Amino acid sequence: MAAIFDRVEERTAFETAGFDQLGAVMKWAATNVTGLLTVIRPHPAEQPEPWREAFAGMPNVLIVERSDPVAWIAGAELLVVSDCTTGLEAALMNRPCLNISPAGQENWSDKLLMKQVNFTVASAQDAIGPLVEFLTNRSGPIARHRSGGVAFPRTVLCAPPG
Repeated sequence: MAAIFDRVEERTAFETAGFDQLGAVMKWAATNVTGLLTVIRPHPAEQPEPWREAFAGMPNVLIVERSDPVAWIAGAELLVVSDCTTGLEAALMNRPCLNISPAGQENWSDKLLMKQVNFTVASAQDAIGPLVEFLTNRSGPIARHRSGGVAFPRTVLCAPPG
């Protein structure tokens, strides 16, 4: 039984680290990027209140909850995710996406595809330079990653035999 609780604690630490780093990037964007609306779409399993509280009074931030992500992905200049399947959807739709995969959480993040299909950094601090470069002139590692196409593992896109 202890092993189950250890895995729950590991997963909780993974989600918390991602939430913290993603929140820091969103706060930076909302404060420093002018002329863009920052849209935050909490995961359907998340409560939106922490996001609403963190961004209260910021007119350039929109919190949308429990909505289909496809229209938001299609209309976004850039997506920023933290090991979230929205990053996979962005790659499939050929939309630029920066993935934050916090250092020290590889026991979970290495099981996911997002590091393979999105430009990935380990922290909010590591994200700022590539974000600025992309938002300023659509260049840098985010743009290069997107323009290089995505090589999906065959097992992801192939139907099971039989």
